[in-house]
Amino acid sequence: MNSSTKWNNLPKGPSLKNLTEGGFGVLKESQHAAVQDLTKAHIESFDQAVTDGLSRVVQSIPPLEFTFKEDKISLAFVEATLYNPVVAKGSICRELKADVSWSVNGVPKGIIKQSMGQLPIMVKSKMCNLHGMSPKELVKHHEEAEEMGGYFIVNGNEKVIRMLIMPRRNYPIAMSRPKWKSRGQGYTQFGISMRCVKEEHTAVNMNLHYLENGTVMLNFIYQKELFFLPLGFALKALVDFTDFQIYQELIKGREDNSFYKSCASEMLRVVMEEGCTTRAKVLNYLGERFRVKMSLPEWYTNEHECICIHLKSGVEKFYLLCLMTRKLFTFAKQECMEENPDSIMCQEVLTPGQLYLMFMKNTGLCVVADKLNFIRYLSHFRCVHRGAAFAKMRTTSVRKLLPESWGFLCPVHTPDGEPCGLMNHMTAICVTPVDGSPGKAFSDCFPVVLDGAVLGWVETELAPILVDSLRRFKVLKEKKIPPWTEIVLVPKTGKASLYPGLFLFTTPCRMVRPVHNLALGKQELIGTFEQLYINVGIMEDEIDPGVTTHQELFPHSMLSVVANFIPYSDHNQSPRNMYQCQMGKQTMGFPLHSFMDRSDNKLYRLQTPQSPLVRPYMYDHYNLDNYPSGTNAIVAVISYTGYDMEDAMIVNKSSWERGFAHGSIYKTELVDLAEKVRGEDSVVFGTKPGDPKVNNKLDADGLPFIGSTLQYGDPFYSYINLNTDQTFVNFYNQEACVVDNIKICSNDTGSGRFKRVCITMRVPRNPTIGDKFASRHGQKGILSRLWPAEDMPFTESGMAPDILFNPHGFPSRMTIGMLIESMAGKSGALHGLSHDATPFTFSEESSALEYFGEMLRAGGYNFYGTERLYSGVSGLELEADIFIGVVYYQRLRHMVSDKFQVRTTGARDKVTNQPVGGRNIQGGIRFGEMERDALLAHGSSFLLHDRLFNCSDRSVAQVCVDCGSLLSPLLEKPPPYWSAMRHRKTVCTLCGKSDSIDSVSVPYVFRYFVAELAAMNIKRVSHHNTVLGLHLQHVETQSEDGGVGFLLGVFAPDHDGIEELLARDCLHFLPLSSSFPIGQQQQLVSAAQLFQETADLRGQTENLQATLFPQRDGAPFTQRSYGFYIMSLYPRRAIFQ
Repeated sequence: MNSSTKWNNLPKGPSLKNLTEGGFGVLKESQHAAVQDLTKAHIESFDQAVTDGLSRVVQSIPPLEFTFKEDKISLAFVEATLYNPVVAKGSICRELKADVSWSVNGVPKGIIKQSMGQLPIMVKSKMCNLHGMSPKELVKHHEEAEEMGGYFIVNGNEKVIRMLIMPRRNYPIAMSRPKWKSRGQGYTQFGISMRCVKEEHTAVNMNLHYLENGTVMLNFIYQKELFFLPLGFALKALVDFTDFQIYQELIKGREDNSFYKSCASEMLRVVMEEGCTTRAKVLNYLGERFRVKMSLPEWYTNEHECICIHLKSGVEKFYLLCLMTRKLFTFAKQECMEENPDSIMCQEVLTPGQLYLMFMKNTGLCVVADKLNFIRYLSHFRCVHRGAAFAKMRTTSVRKLLPESWGFLCPVHTPDGEPCGLMNHMTAICVTPVDGSPGKAFSDCFPVVLDGAVLGWVETELAPILVDSLRRFKVLKEKKIPPWTEIVLVPKTGKASLYPGLFLFTTPCRMVRPVHNLALGKQELIGTFEQLYINVGIMEDEIDPGVTTHQELFPHSMLSVVANFIPYSDHNQSPRNMYQCQMGKQTMGFPLHSFMDRSDNKLYRLQTPQSPLVRPYMYDHYNLDNYPSGTNAIVAVISYTGYDMEDAMIVNKSSWERGFAHGSIYKTELVDLAEKVRGEDSVVFGTKPGDPKVNNKLDADGLPFIGSTLQYGDPFYSYINLNTDQTFVNFYNQEACVVDNIKICSNDTGSGRFKRVCITMRVPRNPTIGDKFASRHGQKGILSRLWPAEDMPFTESGMAPDILFNPHGFPSRMTIGMLIESMAGKSGALHGLSHDATPFTFSEESSALEYFGEMLRAGGYNFYGTERLYSGVSGLELEADIFIGVVYYQRLRHMVSDKFQVRTTGARDKVTNQPVGGRNIQGGIRFGEMERDALLAHGSSFLLHDRLFNCSDRSVAQVCVDCGSLLSPLLEKPPPYWSAMRHRKTVCTLCGKSDSIDSVSVPYVFRYFVAELAAMNIKRVSHHNTVLGLHLQHVETQSEDGGVGFLLGVFAPDHDGIEELLARDCLHFLPLSSSFPIGQQQQLVSAAQLFQETADLRGQTENLQATLFPQRDGAPFTQRSYGFYIMSLYPRRAIFQ
């Protein structure tokens, strides 16, 4: 594994020679190594999975054994073989075949070859036909010259298996979980958890629980069920040792602890009480209790072992359980620290190869590797996820960035929002590998553990010497020690720290990274656990001789690949760098070169991208000039008009007309005639000569002409039914586009008829008002106005800026890196240079301002990057110096043309009769609770009524005034002799009358709701009254605190008063908690006038009055009973409670 050596050949700085040399655009002899290394972990893990891993998986599947006519039949997998795809282009799926051996009564009868179905093949793996091809050969096969591979092709989509964070395999982790107390009587929160993993990546979680009486309980999961077993039974079942030998092994290193010795004796005494004095009796005792759950054949003995963990022999398992028991007692007595399972030292990464093998038993984690731009595409292969289950947890501990993650997980590159801290990205240099008793007392020794197996003990004084020797062999690649070996010596500190010991790890899936070994002068791969116990310096002046053992390769080694592309990120506020990591993946750019050969659902393309003048040298290391994603723009920091407030920005209209940030979207639609066939009909693409529906828009094959423009309502494609000779024309119903490409498809084997086509359309998307832009520093903004060039401010040389940026965007965001980039870009354009924007390049002693200021001064410009500008409107010189320079701007994919939504009429829901939502189906925008509250706050009640009622699901229903039912009024059944045109009355089926029926306007969803209630035997009654009057009535009070009470009520002239309405539940009485002060009488007058005006608008002026009774003679009163009577003032006559 030589992945660390590539960092010796990093470019010294960015350069434009890639663009200016004659070899630009000419295919190289080999692919770019740095780009190919991004997917190396994916491809290598898959290669291992389909070779050794696949055989191990099928061989680990237990044989199927059953009886047939008194014979014992056994079927077992022997071998599995996966072949290369037979389709020459690409790699899709290939057949998996397995060899199955069968025997009768133990006598082998032969081997059967059986097909196991189709499996997807990873692109550019050893099983792929593209493996080992040069760039010229890849282009000849219509692939990208820098094809990275590492993904699968599933149903035409590129899918990548995202790496998953799991607990470190074969390492006992001390954990404290309060919920463990609920597992039974006597259980405590202390335990040791271990994820045991076999060679074929079969995993079993095993826990040791500490009980209050000093004993230990072992638990494991089998067939999704939790089993508990006293530790003494497990130890006796694993080895044929005497009780004294087991006792001696348990107390190693703790011989002077009397409590621990009594606990070890108690655990063995529990086994003796069950009569299990020998190993055979213990196995028989356990077998009687586990036989039913494991569904074993009748001829199996009770001693058959079915528990799968990573160690093969029972002796190795015995020694490991003893080590875990000693660590558990040390942890329970607070002599050992709790280990954080959320810390990266206790974690590893499951690579796609391991997940690929696990999918035979579990499902993997697949996402579509969308090619919005190249940065977004490559970030998929460096992403690690904690798991979907953690996103639902309320705790935030799993999301925290711990110091142990330094150099392995990027502190910047994580999304904001729900997946924050759960979806992380590995740093640019992080990789994952694929593949006798001492003389002194044990209390003075360290246990030596290799991949979860106890090898022995080493004396405390000899342990550092052994570690140094092992590390030397590892770095110099001697004694067959793998270079990715992790060597961890946890010392004894005398305080509560991690459990001491010498731990060696060679297992795959661990995260390792290269650092410089100062003693040996070479690069060394260190792991997450190992990093805690070595001293790593960053800069040269931090190295302390005799203490510092290692040094970082470069200061920015803790950043991910994407975060390394941010210029001067050390001068920006941390959240701005996080935003740029996300916005950089949402940028329109040049994601690929084979546009003509692809049929993606949607692709974004920037028409005239440019290479940035200011960029980190990692940009050149990954050769991103082949996939640019922005434009060098002249940016003036000035508040010139009112259109640049907040995050808005003004773009020079002449720059826009010359092609600034112009782009297009490629959309592909798959048309499959097989989906349109019913029965035995046969259809083909085509048109009839002279068909007026086609109108010369389609070719003879029924498809549009390549290069033609499609408008809304134009014919899109047509097909003919050969049985009925009917022609069907499908019309285009989207925005105007240009037909870019048409591909004729068949079935997967290439033997089908001409019934499927892929039509690729190119939609021009030039910048418009509302489109989103951003710099590389998280400074996002929208295009607010295309300003005429003659009105733009201009410099003394007559140059007008492309973008006007509001200066208020800098103080709160603190993106000083953008200011430095502006000066660096300006000086780079003057001197023809490409400046290095790698973070930590400048310091307080050597500041960026001094460096670029002198370069600007040498070019004849102001030291601070400012210039005198002149108003484009008046031509007068502006009083202030304006900061102006060159900034690399990105156009984001968020465009108004994709999101604007307007509708007057359209589809409605079949159940609720309300407008449907969704832009794709010409739906409306939801009028929600916040919009409702806004209209209420503005007093726009009639507008609220119009939006939520008239323009939504207004309907006219029939209601019975007497019984108040909405469901009982029905049209009477006409006699047979009636004429069809004769008027039919609506009759209430409950009352039997027609004169009590009235029409009311109600929401249709209310009628649906009433019907649903009726289905549950709940009756809904509507009360009906005529509303014609409004009255503000005084309430009798007594003088005491100067208050006055009023009654706001509505009454109907056909009733005696308010009591009648209260009895019929037509009014609502709202009691108040305190009396109204005299000063608020005017508010009640205004309320009465408001009701008066509302009634006037609705034509209800008859007999309506609003009267306010004044306070009696100015005397103070005490309120006896007061409140508001409120009734709705609808233009209709029915009022519903």
